Amino acid sequence: MIKQVDKYIVQLNGFDLFVHLQQKHNWSDKKTFDFMRENNQDVSFYAEFERVKKEHLKKEQLKRQIMINKYSINDPEVIAVSQSAEVTPEEAIELIIDEDWICLTDEEADETAEDYILGSLWAFNPSFLSAHSDIDESVFELLQEKCEDSNDAILTMIKDVTGFIYDAISSDGRGHFISHYDGEEHEHKINNEWYYCYRIN
Repeated sequence: MIKQVDKYIVQLNGFDLFVHLQQKHNWSDKKTFDFMRENNQDVSFYAEFERVKKEHLKKEQLKRQIMINKYSINDPEVIAVSQSAEVTPEEAIELIIDEDWICLTDEEADETAEDYILGSLWAFNPSFLSAHSDIDESVFELLQEKCEDSNDAILTMIKDVTGFIYDAISSDGRGHFISHYDGEEHEHKINNEWYYCYRIN
């Protein structure tokens, strides 16, 4: 099979053809293998490919099990995520490992929200930025056309960064800046400590 790459024509076979067909058609390994075999293409690589893939899968499963073993169903963060997501503690551990949910202390939540705010100043409402800088909204509208590239410049214009962060969180809540899924913050008191959970994915 031939493939054009820019102005060059290359002949694909074996594993290169296998990868090309998968990417082009979004086929499974088996469907790609069957197609190549039915069309008399070189599939001598496939046995080794399957062996390496299975070995990699075993390593990933072992790595995941090690991560799971670090948690207990009685861990406060597991309990908090379990209650927030309305799942069993075992399922909560899976959600934490997969980074679908995170659980933070009050201090950690403040720091995480602060980091996001300072890294996304360019996305704030121009009127909000203007109120914290005494600079006309139109200036921020122009800067925001550069998206992330304007962030550092906008930061230098904020008169009171601490006050800006406080007002942003007071206005929208920490969940707005931490939870990329629904902007919600779930709080739970466990063993006399407060924990804050956020759905990420």
